[in-house]
Amino acid sequence: MFDKSELQNLEEKRAKILAIIKEKGPSLPVQISREMGVSPILVSAFIAEMRDKSMLKLSNIKVGGSPLYFLSGQEAMLDNFSKFLPQKERETFELLKKLQVLEDGKVMPAERVALRSIKDFAVPIKVSDINGEEIFWRFHTFSGEDASKKINEILKTSKKAPKIEKETKELEEKTEKQPKPRKTYEKKDKGAFIDKIKEYLENKRISIEKINEDKDFSAIVTLNSDVGKIKCLALAKNKKKLSTADILFAQQQSHQIGLPILFLVNDLPKQEANFGPIIFKKIE
Repeated sequence: MFDKSELQNLEEKRAKILAIIKEKGPSLPVQISREMGVSPILVSAFIAEMRDKSMLKLSNIKVGGSPLYFLSGQEAMLDNFSKFLPQKERETFELLKKLQVLEDGKVMPAERVALRSIKDFAVPIKVSDINGEEIFWRFHTFSGEDASKKINEILKTSKKAPKIEKETKELEEKTEKQPKPRKTYEKKDKGAFIDKIKEYLENKRISIEKINEDKDFSAIVTLNSDVGKIKCLALAKNKKKLSTADILFAQQQSHQIGLPILFLVNDLPKQEANFGPIIFKKIE
């Protein structure tokens, strides 16, 4: 349990984070870290907790592989980051912003895929008629009422009598199965590597709560810090250098489970300040 002074310190840090985002708009964890003069892993822990309590919102768009944190009411400010979208998604963003409403069945296949990717900006609307169900998309700052009027106008030209249903924030999507990575070392070597990681964590007094050794090493761990215990996802790969794909996948995991990443590596990557809620530690 925290004493009164520790609780006050936590509240002050949360208030500082809210003040920074209120002033700066949607922000990356590394930006908040610099403003506060606090380590990225501590900031990531704070904002993950604040998101769980609905004090902050999390963007789908990524900047340098990291999502943006923002306050309710700052959604329109995310438009400023559309330049970080991949080319096709950026082109589809511009098209939707210009037209305000798009009919899913009337756009190109690549644009249909892009509309499902730019979840911060494209809001799906289901429309039912005698011929079945259709999907329309409205630009996120275009009101639902105005979108309904525009959809009715579009459908009148095709002589359909639509029934516009409740908007859904997400459509069911088929998730492609990712190919399993190839094993680059023998089982015996892997066992020695796992033992090495466990020994490192034990020496650093980092407790392991849940471990997965199926692929490389991952575990939920607890760190001691100045503001109490912090839960993280610890990752380690038995390779000399991390690839960009390794780091992006780690960021994706952090985004999915809402925990900062402790990445144990043989060689520290360059420009780690750009890697969002990840702290790298070299295994000595």
